[in-house]
Amino acid sequence: MALTNIVLISQIAGYVAGLILSLCIIVPISLHQDEF
Repeated sequence: MALTNIVLISQIAGYVAGLILSLCIIVPISLHQDEF
């Protein structure tokens, strides 16, 4: 049971990390779109 919890937590953490990374990439691009 603990193993499935660890896998679930790691999947959620990876999803959240990917979401934050995509935000860090998309937000500056959309903010600086006028300069391009």
